[in-house]
Amino acid sequence: MGNTPPVYATPRSHIRIYAVSDLHVDHTTNWDHIYTTLTSTSHNYTTSPSHHRAGEGERGASEESEGESEESEGESEGSEGEGERVSVLIVAGDISSKLELIRRTLTFLQRIFTHVCYVPGNNELRLCKSDAKCCGVPFADSIAKFEYIMRMCAELGVHTTPLRLRHSDTDAVVIARDTDNNNDDDEEKERESEREGEREGESEELWIVPLLCWYTPTFDRKWNGDHKYQRGWLDFRACKWPEELTRGEGEGTVSEYFLRLNEPALQQVTRRIATPTTATT
Repeated sequence: MGNTPPVYATPRSHIRIYAVSDLHVDHTTNWDHIYTTLTSTSHNYTTSPSHHRAGEGERGASEESEGESEESEGESEGSEGEGERVSVLIVAGDISSKLELIRRTLTFLQRIFTHVCYVPGNNELRLCKSDAKCCGVPFADSIAKFEYIMRMCAELGVHTTPLRLRHSDTDAVVIARDTDNNNDDDEEKERESEREGEREGESEELWIVPLLCWYTPTFDRKWNGDHKYQRGWLDFRACKWPEELTRGEGEGTVSEYFLRLNEPALQQVTRRIATPTTATT
């Protein structure tokens, strides 16, 4: 993400992957459940107990207030020592439509998990009055809000591009790759780690690839062209799209726009899978 360098876990680390969606932290009961579950001493999702220290800003993230509550945007506390756990959380959309709640929730989750992978959902792209309070001016459309959220993720270190995890008998490696900012030194360090791991034992590899999309009735082969489904659906009142993305249901539509944004990530992953590293002795 952004300029995030590769992150290497320590030997004998355990990699655990969790997935969740539709957090909807606008509802106080949802936030309370998330907070209680993830900070409970009976659950250990994190690499270090110090990650469990959540600030008061996060505890009341779903509560509305006139003033902006304090929030820490620094690095997660603790380090990945030998035998500690590497945890990855996949958040598949719909945290909130309010930017302040999206930021606070992602910041909180970053403190609990080693890595957070995220794709915005339809709720995130709904325009709301509180948007201007966060960025100074209202967004021109939902694409502008989407781009703002992606920049926010880059700032926080939340992954919205492919995350590659590799685990061998003797070593666990988590490599955070950014499709837009590849670095030759990082690439060489990654290859050397691969060679060392393959010399020492069998290795397993997993890619987590966040993919963007938007719904469209053209996915339904039986769709008769009727747009009645839009009635009463908040997205069709709260989301606003540039004119060039609202012409028909073919090329240039909202769904096609998001599908095209996936191409760099898919090309990166398929290129890496098609050209595996060969171990040398």
